[in-house]
Amino acid sequence: MNDPAVFLSCRWTDEGAADGIERALRDRGLAVFRDKDIHLFDGVTDSTWRALDSSAVLIAFYSRRYHAKFACQWALTRAFLAARRLGDPLDRVLIVNPEPDDRHIAPGDLADAHHFSWRRESDTEPLADAVAGKVERAQGPLCAESADRLGRLRGRLSRPRRFSGRYREMWSIHSELRSRARVVVVEAPAGTGKTALAEQYSLVFGDAYPGGVVWTSMAGVDQPVERFAAAVNTVARERFGLDLSGMGPRQARETLAERTGDAVLWVVDDVPDGLAPAALNALIVPSANVHTIVTMRAAPPWWSGGRVVLAGLSTVEEEELDGAYWPGNPGHLVDLVRARSRHARIVLGFASVLSTAPVSGALLVRGVADLLGRHAPTLVVDALAELDEHGLLSRVAGTASQSWRLNALVAAAVQQDLDPDLLRSLNRSAARTVVDELRTGQLDDCTHATVLASNMSIPSPVRRSLMRAAAAAHEERGDIPAARSACERVLGIAWAADDAEAAARLALAMGEPRNALQHTETLISRAQQERNVRSEFHARLIAATAHDVLGEYAEADEVFHHHAFIRLHGAAPVWLSEADRQRAGLARVRALRVRGEFAVDELHSVIRQAHPHDTHTGVWPVAAVELARIQVATGEVTDASATARRVLSAFTDAGIARHHVAREATAVLVEGELITALPQPDRLTRVIRRVRAELHRSTKWYGSDSPLSLELMVLHGRALIGSGEHGKALDALADAQRRAAAALGGEHPFTLRTIQWTGLATMGRGDWKTATEVFEQVLTRQIAVLGSGHPESQLTRFHLSRCLLRQHKLKRARPFLDQVTPALRDRQGALRQWARTSAVGTIPTTSSRN
Repeated sequence: MNDPAVFLSCRWTDEGAADGIERALRDRGLAVFRDKDIHLFDGVTDSTWRALDSSAVLIAFYSRRYHAKFACQWALTRAFLAARRLGDPLDRVLIVNPEPDDRHIAPGDLADAHHFSWRRESDTEPLADAVAGKVERAQGPLCAESADRLGRLRGRLSRPRRFSGRYREMWSIHSELRSRARVVVVEAPAGTGKTALAEQYSLVFGDAYPGGVVWTSMAGVDQPVERFAAAVNTVARERFGLDLSGMGPRQARETLAERTGDAVLWVVDDVPDGLAPAALNALIVPSANVHTIVTMRAAPPWWSGGRVVLAGLSTVEEEELDGAYWPGNPGHLVDLVRARSRHARIVLGFASVLSTAPVSGALLVRGVADLLGRHAPTLVVDALAELDEHGLLSRVAGTASQSWRLNALVAAAVQQDLDPDLLRSLNRSAARTVVDELRTGQLDDCTHATVLASNMSIPSPVRRSLMRAAAAAHEERGDIPAARSACERVLGIAWAADDAEAAARLALAMGEPRNALQHTETLISRAQQERNVRSEFHARLIAATAHDVLGEYAEADEVFHHHAFIRLHGAAPVWLSEADRQRAGLARVRALRVRGEFAVDELHSVIRQAHPHDTHTGVWPVAAVELARIQVATGEVTDASATARRVLSAFTDAGIARHHVAREATAVLVEGELITALPQPDRLTRVIRRVRAELHRSTKWYGSDSPLSLELMVLHGRALIGSGEHGKALDALADAQRRAAAALGGEHPFTLRTIQWTGLATMGRGDWKTATEVFEQVLTRQIAVLGSGHPESQLTRFHLSRCLLRQHKLKRARPFLDQVTPALRDRQGALRQWARTSAVGTIPTTSSRN
């Protein structure tokens, strides 16, 4: 058969009228296709799909019940969207309305447009003439899709959910998703079809999203932001090969947004109520190509975006569902559950003790194997078909492996009917099976583990095993926030040193040092009581690192670096694993650097042992950035730039230039460019532009109060000092100081450094008296925080002595010069210039490499 020119879509109740229309079209030499063999809830066949795509025009005989047929919904929607891409949809789609009004026609795009009124057989000939004219003007078929894409979408449409109506709501969703916001909240009470509507929309309107559909279920999730962050990591890894491990949720979302080219539909299903604005916004990927449906019981009061509220079913929908959805129309779900076969009830029972997130068919088979015996695989297949037939368990569309979803109301009915002994058996089996599944499982399996772990009928050791397995699975995938949350849940069940150590380590990785210290305090105390040397060492190392992050160097020294325990066992004991020795060695090198000591040989040893090199994963990039910082501090600026450039290239090549390690490498590069540009005004102008660009980028990505942004703010101030723009430098440094004090604390070493550079900018203006006051004030604070011999304390002494000399206060300046000269003379690299200056009593110019 040749490709049809016309696709004629109608319900079986209208086939008499359709027969007449078809005859009239064929009399005009037009080939016609009709989907006569597709019933109310049948899926779309390959022949129907091919016929629609190859047709030039679609005719929809839109009677009152037209939209209740799944295939009609799909055909009209696909044709309308395809025609819209080609130009004016009304050139390719003709609505034939046999009713006295158009109130039944949806979407609004069609209801508002011109349609052909059909009242009697005599209207057939004018209709056929109109269609023939459209076919003649049409150029080519409606759709031309790749074979791969057709195969993927056909698979999703071959088994539609038993879903009738809601056509207007689907088009309302589509209109909201086409708006500038590209986000819509679908709200309705539990069990009223939010998920089914979103799924049906994704099937019927899937053609509008060539980038595909992403589905993230929040069923049973009480930490939705962490769950969504894990989903973002999964999508980035599976679709783009991006490893977002170690990136914050915001940076991960924005990195994924940058890589998303084709339009994508992202459904965030079963979102809990009461989310704050920041939390709900964290469930949205900020891209013009990502269109988001959020389903929840009620949109927050503050939500001003698009929303579609599901009201009750229309009369037509109720009639269709009463007659076709549940034969016999049972009065209660419990009765429907009881009427199922034994193996179907067991499968339902197993699914009911999990969360309402999707569950894989493989997990179902393993979970009920003990109860159903060696024929479990076959019986589960039969059970799933039976349960799907009666609407009790539904296939999840668009998943790589078969997954199924249990409605919350059905789960409650099943639990109500389960025999207590069977329920206990299913709980035990579910816990055991999910623990095993988590070794290679999906994110939804972690949600099942969380729900089971909150089931108090399951013994505590088993619940701990569930959450430990979930934490390990999340960490293995790089989902740090979710892993940390799982560790906290383990500790909520029962405290154990390994779990507390993991929670502390993950809190530190998330940038929450205070939380890490809460765990390490208990860890150290327990370890001392139990004489657990390994646990005490790890706890002390985490605590010291946390204190260093907070700028509390004295506390870090007390708990680790100067503690008798470390003097006894060493900073990297031989009994540590190789990986732990690398981490401990790197922590020690960093701790020495922030204290003004540079363990270059020790760091090179760590780098040599780190494999692979020149990659964004593992120890190497962190160690390499540490080396670059040391190289800058010791005046090896060229080497520092080369090292930082290698790190930055590794992250850029991996597509994750937003990663905080990449941004640290960028700051080192910018500082190196600034140092080498100081003697050359032309280059300095370019560097100032570069600093501003990187500062803008960092502020956009991380916020203005992030340490990464604050570091660039100070570099901007330094660049302005070098160019002689001291007033602008003072403004920039004042802003940096204010933000640093608020974010890090007034006595944090970084905050004190901003004050030190404020003094230098004041010196540049020739205001020696004010600069003296600034340096005197900050020196006292630096000595308290950093110590008297720290290089930054010494440099402040040096600048203070210069200011005093400028005011001819030699007697006051001499003690500071006497203290600082030996220290500066012993230093290497860039500090040599300061030593020479102190000896001759001159002031460095812009040609100085400081």
